[in-house]
Amino acid sequence: MMIKAVFIDIDGTLISTKTHRPAPGTEQALLSAKKNGILLFPATGRHLKVPEEGYVLDLLPDCFDGYVGLTGHYCCTREGTVVLKSPLHPEDVRAIKELSGRYKIPYTYTYEDRLFINMVNDRVLAHNKSIGLPIPSIREMDCAQEVYSITLYVDEKTEHDILRPALCHSTTISWINGITDVCGKEGGKKAGIRAMMRHFHLTPEEAMAIGDSDNDLSMMEEAGIAVSMGNGSEKVKRAADYIAAACEEDGILDAFTHFHLI
Repeated sequence: MMIKAVFIDIDGTLISTKTHRPAPGTEQALLSAKKNGILLFPATGRHLKVPEEGYVLDLLPDCFDGYVGLTGHYCCTREGTVVLKSPLHPEDVRAIKELSGRYKIPYTYTYEDRLFINMVNDRVLAHNKSIGLPIPSIREMDCAQEVYSITLYVDEKTEHDILRPALCHSTTISWINGITDVCGKEGGKKAGIRAMMRHFHLTPEEAMAIGDSDNDLSMMEEAGIAVSMGNGSEKVKRAADYIAAACEEDGILDAFTHFHLI
């Protein structure tokens, strides 16, 4: 199987959630793979078009061919060509806003070019500090606008018993304890990398996906080779064809070396 493209999660994969930096060998691995003709794409829940979250690209070499952002709901090429725009269904956006207001649940939400949060509590402060994210501006969500992603700061019971059953066109996917993304039922990172593969004329067998969290599972299922970081969740490790070293221990370099991309 010849790998021509690699889709790589950011937090916990390209960037450590402990040090907030890439591992020492990550830059070497990315640039060497790029030199060898491998197409490279970050695949993330982050909104890479806004400074509050896109700054993370400044920590990595300028080597990416496109960007799978907002958990697959907004994807574009390096040159800015939009490959996929898939806003959340307005009915589900309204349901999330109503229930979050009733149960005092914080959430970030994104329009095409802006990122906001509805409220801030201790869970928000702790989580954003843990992965080096600034707190977005506080503003009520306008359900009349296209919303491309919602990330909820919510406990598992509330997510499963209250929020998820209220969604008709979407579902929730936890990627770390207490942090949950809302994704279209046919969306997620899988839809994002599928659109990117179509654009670049790639088959699934020519793609590798690398991740660590449960919101990476859909893209790992779509790719011909799935790699879990050593710090990956148990579900991600079970789904992987190969378990690399942990993010901080040069897991990207390990994976690229193991599959002879460099």
